[in-house]
Amino acid sequence: LPAIPGIPGAVLFASEALLALTFISYVISVSLATQLVPASRMGEAAATIQAAANLSAGIGPLVFGALSIFFVQTPYPGGVLLIMTGLLLVALFMCLRLPNDEMIAELRKHLTSAAVGVAQVTV
Repeated sequence: LPAIPGIPGAVLFASEALLALTFISYVISVSLATQLVPASRMGEAAATIQAAANLSAGIGPLVFGALSIFFVQTPYPGGVLLIMTGLLLVALFMCLRLPNDEMIAELRKHLTSAAVGVAQVTV
């Protein structure tokens, strides 16, 4: 790789194991999204997560490729990795804001009580 001189190609194979983390995070995000919405909107929540994953899978390589081409021509060709590290840190801090189990239980209780209230009004 031109942005990482001196690193053997075998490192790429080991780094591919990290791709399992993306699938794990996808499954967790779909699970969280479907738990936080009413049952009638679970499909919509899962489809929103899938749409975001598809957009990032399409746009991500284009952006990374363009940044790589730009940074290869500069005195610091590893700059693209620095930018991507910054984006990952932003994503990490966003993940820290995800709801915990207590928050999910409270939301479920609220949604259940709201659904019961709606059912009583319609009966």
